Amino acid sequence: IALFYIGIAFAYFITLPAILHFFISVSPESVAPMTDINSYLSFCLKLFLVFGLTFEIPIITLVLILIGVVSTQSLAEKRRFIVVGCFFIAMFVTPPDALSMIMLAVPMWLLFEIGLFCRKFCIFLWSLSRFSTFSLFFFNQNNFIKKRRELIKFCFCTICLCVEFSSSSWSSSLLLTF
Repeated sequence: IALFYIGIAFAYFITLPAILHFFISVSPESVAPMTDINSYLSFCLKLFLVFGLTFEIPIITLVLILIGVVSTQSLAEKRRFIVVGCFFIAMFVTPPDALSMIMLAVPMWLLFEIGLFCRKFCIFLWSLSRFSTFSLFFFNQNNFIKKRRELIKFCFCTICLCVEFSSSSWSSSLLLTF
């Protein structure tokens, strides 16, 4: 959740002023910039949502590596394709200017690299505390591949419990059926 808010803050304090300055600077001098509040708020909310979700990339990368969907080595080998993919996604999600595309694609790439670094840091922590039961379970890649279904059940049940404590009624029925 903290990364989501950091992404929103990045969009609000850095990206949004740059994009608005760009839009005003490329408009003709005879045109006064008068946007309606609905389109402005819609634009800002979409921008905040995109940047908030983008800043979740380290968590997504780390979870995919830990549950065995991809490996750190395969992601490192496909790094150049991932960088191109970041620019490709940023091209469609941002307004039609190069500045906002770069301001989204570069953080996406850097956050992907942070996710890879976090996995390497987890391996380092595992090597420091080999005899801990917690670290043997949570940092061993082979154990995750074998126990993928139990891990997914555990994550789903944890999410349902969090939703249950936030006073939602649908999670209790899902938790009981699982």
